[in-house]
Order: sequence, then structure tokens, then C-alpha cells
Amino acid sequence: MKELCFSLRTPIRPHAWTKEDISLAIDYAIKSGMDDICIFLAAEEANDGFYTKKEFKPWLETAHLLREATLEAGLTFSVNPWHVLLHADRGRVLKEGQNFTRMVDFRGRQASAMSCPLCPELRKWILWNYETLTKELNPNIIWVEDDLRFHNHSPLDWGGCFCELHMEEYQNLAGEEFSREEFYKAIIKPGKPHPYRQAWLKSHRDTLNDLAKIIGDTVHKINPDTKVAFMSSSPVVHNAEGRDWEGILRGLAGDKNPPIDRVHLPAYSESAPGAYQRAFNTISLYTRACMPEDTLILPEIENYPFSRFMKSDAFLSFQILSAAALKLAGMTFDLFDIGGGGIFTQEHDPKLLKAVRARVQKMNKTKVFDAPFDGVKVLSSSRAASFINTKKGERLEELYPDEIFWSAIFGAMGIPFYHLVDQIPTDGVCAVSGQYFRSIKEEEILDLFKNCKLLMTGEAAAILSDLGLGHLAGIKDYQTVEVNTGVASYEKVSDGSLVLGVNEAHCSAQMSAGDWFKIAYDNDVDTYSLVFNAKNEVQGKGVTLSADGKVAILPYGNFAGHTDAHLHPVRQYLLQKAIVALGYEFFAKDARNLSLYKYQLDEGKTGLYLVNASLDPCKWLDLNLGQEKLVKAQGLDGENFESLEINGNKIKVDIDHLSSKLIIIETE
Repeated sequence: MKELCFSLRTPIRPHAWTKEDISLAIDYAIKSGMDDICIFLAAEEANDGFYTKKEFKPWLETAHLLREATLEAGLTFSVNPWHVLLHADRGRVLKEGQNFTRMVDFRGRQASAMSCPLCPELRKWILWNYETLTKELNPNIIWVEDDLRFHNHSPLDWGGCFCELHMEEYQNLAGEEFSREEFYKAIIKPGKPHPYRQAWLKSHRDTLNDLAKIIGDTVHKINPDTKVAFMSSSPVVHNAEGRDWEGILRGLAGDKNPPIDRVHLPAYSESAPGAYQRAFNTISLYTRACMPEDTLILPEIENYPFSRFMKSDAFLSFQILSAAALKLAGMTFDLFDIGGGGIFTQEHDPKLLKAVRARVQKMNKTKVFDAPFDGVKVLSSSRAASFINTKKGERLEELYPDEIFWSAIFGAMGIPFYHLVDQIPTDGVCAVSGQYFRSIKEEEILDLFKNCKLLMTGEAAAILSDLGLGHLAGIKDYQTVEVNTGVASYEKVSDGSLVLGVNEAHCSAQMSAGDWFKIAYDNDVDTYSLVFNAKNEVQGKGVTLSADGKVAILPYGNFAGHTDAHLHPVRQYLLQKAIVALGYEFFAKDARNLSLYKYQLDEGKTGLYLVNASLDPCKWLDLNLGQEKLVKAQGLDGENFESLEINGNKIKVDIDHLSSKLIIIETE
């Protein structure tokens, strides 16, 4: 595969205008600097379920026409069959001779077409499909869609398959007989996980790994050089279905090729850029950290329903630039109606895409993105769903871990961070949220507190206490105060400091702040803020630093996805003060929706990739460097790094809104 592969995913439908569509797609691909054209086969609006051999013939003929034109244009040709299991029913039904076992949700409702990955008959169809595509089209890449999953199969209820095949497997794994309802209730039973949950997760993990390997083996038996790539969606959801990232990706890749993943970029339509960047840090960047290091990353740009009504060229460019932090091997683009409704070449400026591609390529050539990340370590477990204690036991969504809260906050506030999955660090400042401490062993927790300094949420602190280890953070006891009950109204700076010139500045402790954890400490702690009710009565402590200076606590949790109250100058001040006290002094002062990715380079140099997710320009980067002093800064301009103006520890970066800059700094 080329050094940087931009792939145009092209919906060419068999009809009277096929040749015209092919010509338009080729022309657009060349003008936009694409390296690869990937055909969608029977996608969405053009899909009425699992196609028969007869129905497949015109699609195959169309693919041959596009392949010939693509290769003549000097581009590579790839294939994207629209589904494996089917994303959703949408009125589709199985056809004569398709004796597939259909998916069933926990209520016992059966899909009309979506089929179970355990079904032997379905597997025969899947392998015939990939075998035929490989033999007939000899593609550069065959993409496996993200419907190879157990969640998000509308109209079935979210999560899992409970068909007869699966129920039999669950019972075999558990060594017991039970009803569908009994099994489901046990999986999400409040409190300590029921053993049935492990059977459920193991079944999912083994099923997906097995099918991925069968698909990979089928393709590579015909052509070992054809790459089999995967699309993924939200990693916290995959966690709750027991995903084994390496197992799936290695199974598809085979022995000869590297794993390839089409990482989800969380905006099918345009969103507020700051909100998008926070989602990028908690979904896309986190997904990258879950995968094998050698995985090639080609994220997906989509703009459903495929027009500038839904996504501007400016936002599309911003997504590509933001994604550069993933160490891109390429990008994939869904720019035209995936149902084959026409190639609207005037809808997105091809010159813009070509220019952004050139910019990413120049950044990649600097090798800055090859260097290891530096910053606060955000800790998580790929097996978190195995250990989560549910609170209500009502929905499978309660198995979604909340271990990456900090990456959204740090990424908005200019604090360098990176995800560390399934690893116990031996030094540095670490950030913990959710029920992470349940996911690791007691001796690992002890090592973590011995070797590192920790910033944790109130929920993480409460879990630590529940495990009988609260003394590690100086916690004697705690009380969970539900959000919006009137007890915790606001949080006020209590150390006498001004925040942006304001005395006794405060921020909300209700609405989107999460539950407040009223913590009682064993000994004196350094109290940065206090929590009040609406009558201005002190209710307890806010942000604290332990007496030994090794643990800082932001006493909130159970966020349920609502964290906006923490995006505030007061919170930024408190968190920056906390991480400095813990020993991490590198961050951007007063940053607003500025993600700062830090890379440790050779010869004492530091690489910084700045992504401005604000609609305001960023003129100066004001760095907090502790005792160090900035002596040199260079920014990538075209092919080379050019000197940037510095004033103390400020750098004149001039980053426009929705843009980025790669710089290298030196300090003494």
C-alpha cells in the first residue's frame, strides 16, 4: 500500500448511467488526489438483503467496469460489500433458499433479515461472497463492515444475540440451563457481576474472532496479497460486547499483511467543532490505543446524507487534519450517495481534498507522529465490561465503561494526554475514572499507587474505597449525592486565587456535572475548592490534593455522558493546579477547545501537534513549562520547519479556526 492512501468509496449502481457515473468518479478521484477507488456493493438504499447469485451478477459486472477504469487511471481498486450480518432490517427479508438463523434480542423478538454470525448457513453465504469478490476482482483491499458486531441492529433492542443457537452456547459455557429472560437479567444484575456475564462476553469474543479468521483465511487462500480491512465504531460499546481487538484484526489480516482499520470519526454530519474534538479524543484516539501498534489507520470521513447541507468543506478538512494525530496510513471518503443516487462532483471541492492530503503527507514525513506520545496517562481496560458493577440492572448500556472521561476534558483544555490500555505504568501522572479499579488486580493497584501519582474522579475514589483500599488516597468514607438534588449547587475556588481576575470564582456542581461524591478524609488534605448548596452553605470539599501529594480528586462521577459543566475556566484552573501539584507541569494556559498532542523526540526536542477545534483563531500558545524555559520553536511550513516568534514561554502559532499546526520546541 502507498505511503498515504486516500480512498474514494464509490457507489456505482448497475443502471443506464453506470458508465457516466464511473467516468465522473474517476475524474473526481484524480482531481482530489485519491490513490484508491473502492466500490460499494449493494449499499443501503440499493440493498434488499442478502443478494442471491443471480442478483449479484449485475453488481459484479459493474465492479469489473469500475476496476478496469480505475487501474487505467493509475489508481488501486478496492471493494466494500455493504454488509456481513446486515446493519438493520429496514423491511428486508430473507429470500428463497436462505435458511439463515436470524438474530433475536433479549425480548425474544426476531429480525426479519439480520442473521446470526453463529449460523452455519449464513457463514456459507459470507464465505461465498468474499471468495467470489477475491477471485473475480482481485482487489487491493476488501473492507469488512462494522455490522460484524452484536449491538446496533435495529429494530432489535440494543446488544447481543439471544437466538436458539446462542442460548444453547451460553448454557454450554455456563454449565446450566436457563431461560432467555433469566440469562439477560443475570448479565446486568446490579452489583457484583454474575458468572453468566462471562459466558455472554466469551461467546461474543470467540464468535467474532472465529468469523474474522475464517473470512481472512478464505480471501488469502485465493490471494495472499489482498488486504482484508475492518471498520470499527465506538470502543466503549465494543468493550461491552467483549471485543478482542487483536483477535479480530489479526484474523482478518492473516500472516502476511498488517491489520487495517477504518477508525470511526464521530460526525456523520457536521457538529460543533469543540464537541466533535472531544468525541474524537474519546472515540477515535481511544480506538487507536486499543489496537495492535502495527495497525494501519485509514479513518472514515462520511457526510450523510451526502451533501454540503450536512457537512461543509471546511469541517471536512478539519476532520482530516484532526485525524492526523492517529498516525494516518490514509483516509476513506464517503462523499456521494452510498445508494448510488449519483456522483455529485460539485458538492465537495476536489482541490481542497488534494491540498489537505499533501499537507498530511508532509506532516507524516517529519516522523513526529512516529514518536511516542507524552502527557498524562489516561488508564483503561479492554475487559472493563467483565468487572462493571451495574447500578440499576435494566439495560445492557450499563456495561459501557466510563474510563475515558479525562481524555475529553484534557483534550479541550490543552493538557497533553494519551490512552494507556491494559497496561500498569511504572511512573508519571495517571488519570482514572469510572470503575477502572475493578478491572485490575489488588497488587496492580498497590503498584500503581507506589510508583505513580494519580488524578481521579469521585466515582473512581469511591470504587477504591469499596475495594477496601481507600487509605491509599487518604479516604475514610464517602457519600454519593445524586446530581440535581439541591445538595450540591456550585463549587467555589477556596485557595484565595483569582481566576481570570475574578475573586471567589465558582462553577456549577449540578446539571451536567454528574453525581457529587462527598468524601471524608483520614488526614489533612489540601483543599482547592468547596461545594455549596443554593443557600451558600458549605456541603463539603471539591478538588483536593492528598496529604502526601500523590493523589488529586475531582469529586464527581456517574456522568451518563453529561460532562459539560466541567468545561469551565474555574475547572481548568483547578485541574491545572492539581496536575502541577502531582508533578506534571506541561500544558497550554487558558486553552479553549485546543487539543495538544505531545511527542517525545530525540535530542531533547518535543513535538507538539495543535488542533484548534474552536471557531476563534489561536494566535499565541502560552505554555506552562514549570522550571523550564522555552529557547526555540519551529513550525512546519510546507516541507520544512521554520522559526516561530517566541516571547518568554509564548509561541506565535497563528492557527486559524478549524485548523492545526505541527511544531517542534526546545527548552532548557
